[in-house]
Amino acid sequence: IDDYTKAIELNPDYADAYNNRGNAYLDLEQYDKAIDDYTKVIQLSPDDADAYYNRGLAYRKSEQYDNSIDDFTKAIQLNPDLAEAYFNRGNAYLDLEQYDKAIDDYTKAIVLNPDDADAYYNRGLGYAYSGQYEKALNDWDKALEIDPNHSGAIKNRNILLEEHPELKP
Repeated sequence: IDDYTKAIELNPDYADAYNNRGNAYLDLEQYDKAIDDYTKVIQLSPDDADAYYNRGLAYRKSEQYDNSIDDFTKAIQLNPDLAEAYFNRGNAYLDLEQYDKAIDDYTKAIVLNPDDADAYYNRGLGYAYSGQYEKALNDWDKALEIDPNHSGAIKNRNILLEEHPELKP
């Protein structure tokens, strides 16, 4: 942080320094400072999809879900192939219990990155929370096919089968 701050003092328009310092603040869970730095990157480079994505992460971590969704949406507009933006916007929708929107975003993330076990796992959560248990099991099975040690998929699959034995194969 000190080195990036010095770089910014030497060149106040150095967007990468703000971005990297924002990443450091994000890692330290200093979300307001991270948001400020990412906002500066956006002011300097308004077409930087990663800056919107990063600020969206900081907003989500600080439970500012609507701002998070707005930033992930902007990142997607700037870079429609940014699977992580769909995934994390899906997470924000999941946090807000907007399961259909979350499922849609996880589906888009899966189309862009079909080997993402976490996208299948999280979409499975959306299905489970919305009562679509068979679809949840299918997604958790797919997550386990990609990552046989995915603890969330293992745990939630077992819980769902205990609660709904009629779904057992």
